[in-house]
Amino acid sequence: MSTATPLTSFRGQRTALLSTYGEDGTSVDTPVNIALDNGRVLFCAWEDSDRAQRLRRNPVADLRPCTSRGRPSGNPVHGRARQLEGAEAQRAARILRRRHPMSQRWSAPISERLLRYRMLYYALAPDHDEEVQSVEGWPD
Repeated sequence: MSTATPLTSFRGQRTALLSTYGEDGTSVDTPVNIALDNGRVLFCAWEDSDRAQRLRRNPVADLRPCTSRGRPSGNPVHGRARQLEGAEAQRAARILRRRHPMSQRWSAPISERLLRYRMLYYALAPDHDEEVQSVEGWPD
């Protein structure tokens, strides 16, 4: 039996390309900082961002490994993003701070305090046990 999981390609990755879907079903790709935690991928978004609004409307999303500039470098994983609350959100914040010290320990807290922005934390768990080979026609 293979030990490969859908998230194998995300090991060692710092950035992934998050594909969320608008009201009309069009895909919008955004690079996000990620961290792996117990079979799910953690990421964050500002509360008032378009990304957070799309995830509120439709939590279905695709995630694929990418470079820091958003150039895809692997196969996508399809799943549902769930907003984390309370202790889960605090744990996600701690994990992301360790993984991305510059953005999560320095710039995000300053923005939260000075600009009164609120950071939302999400966990994306894959829907299937195998990687998606193509996103042609996704989602149905």
